[in-house]
Amino acid sequence: VIAIDPLGDKKLWREYQRFIPSNWTNGFDHEDILIKKQYYSLHAYPTIYLLDKAGKILLKDPDYQLVLQILEKM
Repeated sequence: VIAIDPLGDKKLWREYQRFIPSNWTNGFDHEDILIKKQYYSLHAYPTIYLLDKAGKILLKDPDYQLVLQILEKM
């Protein structure tokens, strides 16, 4: 799982780290690249993307139950 904060307050992001599982990759986009370059369509927060090992988008904003079903099969 990758969790990226694409905008916001870095201090708040740091304080929130204790709630993010340690096995997740977690980052903060301090240069707003994801927003400026429009790499992803971020209309809501959080936005869920399911990626394959190569980083290809498999699902965009899937139903929560679908994500759980897929993760259980992994």
